[in-house]
Amino acid sequence: TTAGSNITWSWSGPNSYTSSSQNDTRTNVQKSTDEGVYTITASNVCGSPSANTASVVIDLPITGLSAVASANPICEGSTLNLTSSVTGGTNISWSWTGPNSYTSSSQNDTRTNVQKSTDEGVYTVTASNVCGSPTANTASVVIHEAITGLAASATINPICEGGTLNLSATTTAGSNITWSWSGPNSYTSSSQNDT
Repeated sequence: TTAGSNITWSWSGPNSYTSSSQNDTRTNVQKSTDEGVYTITASNVCGSPSANTASVVIDLPITGLSAVASANPICEGSTLNLTSSVTGGTNISWSWTGPNSYTSSSQNDTRTNVQKSTDEGVYTVTASNVCGSPTANTASVVIHEAITGLAASATINPICEGGTLNLSATTTAGSNITWSWSGPNSYTSSSQNDT
């Protein structure tokens, strides 16, 4: 109050809470029983002014934080989806960080036209509320360069029967490449270069 003497105090609140103290303390508060509106009334022989209220929000601690990047691995120029979730917690603030000074305050975010040189690496999400921040979680993203300029060569060519033929393949660009040769007489190979 701003003025008054010989005051009698009366608190009331969730779960049948009452108190006759001017200031009171509630320990081990729980969202299910203690969240809500607390009302204070002050009175003396002169009467009681209008009651005043305090609305209390109780957050749940954050548990089970996870981070997922999809698709992963992903090709250059594609869209990367970053998603995070928790198994418990309320009123959460989210924070993503990643390569090339990337940041986001969204729980889930989308990165378009990703490039290997700037967007590949570790993305970290943190979730926090008034209860604190659990250990951050990460997603490691691999970005593949598109394959261009595929060329194949065979040496020596022409070659004499009984000789050794060397097959080689090159590209002008591309990363994390899986190779597959096929040829006469059901020949196959998963090597880039084969003999």
